[in-house]
Amino acid sequence: MTISQWVEVKAPPFAAPPVLANRASDDVGPIVQDERKMFVQPQEATGIQKAGGIVALIAGIFGTFAAIVTLLAGGMASAFQAEGASTIVALGWGGVAFSFATIILGAVLALGATSKTPAILLIVCAILGAILGGTLVAVFMVLSLIGGIMAAIGTKTPPAGPVS
Repeated sequence: MTISQWVEVKAPPFAAPPVLANRASDDVGPIVQDERKMFVQPQEATGIQKAGGIVALIAGIFGTFAAIVTLLAGGMASAFQAEGASTIVALGWGGVAFSFATIILGAVLALGATSKTPAILLIVCAILGAILGGTLVAVFMVLSLIGGIMAAIGTKTPPAGPVS
């Protein structure tokens, strides 16, 4: 980029540091110049990232209901002293834990996370929830996995470090 593409916005005394606006690119936010360093302020989340977060929220809510059904089935199996009932109860609790984590990570993504970390954690959570949550929860964890992939694709990461 050339110097002519950057415009410095003058700030009054005792105000925030001056902001440099970039005319050539709209994929990152304005660049704030401090006395010693310059850094890029992250911009809003993309539509794909928000859609992935919303899909993950829906998957987490339905996954929670599926985990409750799994817990009820495990409880009924325990009441009749069926073999392997404790395994079903453990899968139900695993489903509850990973469904709650999916809801939290989906909300973080829907609100506009600026890094790919929540999306990657959502993908890991969906895989672990499908394995450790039981069959009913696994169906909704597939939906959560799709939401995590959408969020990872849609996240724009601004360049790190000082801008010269």
